[in-house]
Amino acid sequence: ILLRYSLIPYIYTSAKYAFDTGVSICHPMYYDYPKNKNAYKFSDEYMFGNDMIVNPITHSMETHNLFTMQRTWLPRGQWIEWFSGTILDGGRVVNRPFMINAIPVYVKAGAIIPMQPKMKNTHEKPVDPLILKIFPGKSGSTNIYNDAGNDDGYWKGKFTFTKVEFSHTSKNSIEVTIYPVKGIFPGMIKRRKYELRFPLTLPPINVIVNDKVLKFNQYGKANCWKYNGDKMQSIVITKEFDVNKKVKVELEFTDLNAEYLSGIPGKLNRLKKFMPFLAGNPWDKSKLSNDTVVRAGQLGLRLSINPKNAKMKIDDFYKDWTKILEMAADYPDENIGYEYYLRL
Repeated sequence: ILLRYSLIPYIYTSAKYAFDTGVSICHPMYYDYPKNKNAYKFSDEYMFGNDMIVNPITHSMETHNLFTMQRTWLPRGQWIEWFSGTILDGGRVVNRPFMINAIPVYVKAGAIIPMQPKMKNTHEKPVDPLILKIFPGKSGSTNIYNDAGNDDGYWKGKFTFTKVEFSHTSKNSIEVTIYPVKGIFPGMIKRRKYELRFPLTLPPINVIVNDKVLKFNQYGKANCWKYNGDKMQSIVITKEFDVNKKVKVELEFTDLNAEYLSGIPGKLNRLKKFMPFLAGNPWDKSKLSNDTVVRAGQLGLRLSINPKNAKMKIDDFYKDWTKILEMAADYPDENIGYEYYLRL
């Protein structure tokens, strides 16, 4: 429910597309890929708007297991698994593990997904800041729709579109442009902040918004950048801007390699599941190092507080991950439970 509410700007834009074209936000895969047999074979799978695939899990987990496997057909191109942050090549069927706190949702590489802050209902407060989640890819664009939401003024042209696009200005740089809003409707927001999220990126070394350099602030106050280590995500929070003015956001990285970070959010989620189990069960310290598990599991927290030397910390995480797998595999089978975490 929280994810659905956060996606209201994406859903509302897709609703406008459905109004104009007759193609529903939820539509079968064969609408977009009519010549591919898998588009008909995977009948529970559907497009959610033009940039996302959802494949609901409708079977149960095995007793005592911590996850279940779900087969999904991904069309050609690259796709990012929303919950695990794993980059997957399409044109094939993938078989992926899911715990109960995750849903098979896949986003097209280069997609810009408009989102909103946490709300209890759609009328609780204005969408401020407007959140733009920009997924790894060569380039991307979107055109975000809005209207009053409680009248039929859209029939008379009382609505707005906000175009957003991004591209790489160099190998390790990203430039995002938020264009002036087009259109008008009664009660529309005139000024707002923007929050740009860049999943699967190392912390930037330089952030510029309309030619002004922004500094790091771990608490995410306006006009700064911060880092979400659990999601390997750089976040830029701008000051308030007139919606009729163009906003340009530039980020520079030491290395812009999303593949290097692929899957780490999912690994951290699994470690957080394993940590309390390990703390509450007896283990042989010569075989299982609680310190190694905790150090690896807290990578996201440490990066969020201090993103310096992120590459070195992530290199260490990969080494710890390998050790943890080896330790769990070496544990005697009679210790019930460890085998399930090893599978996870």
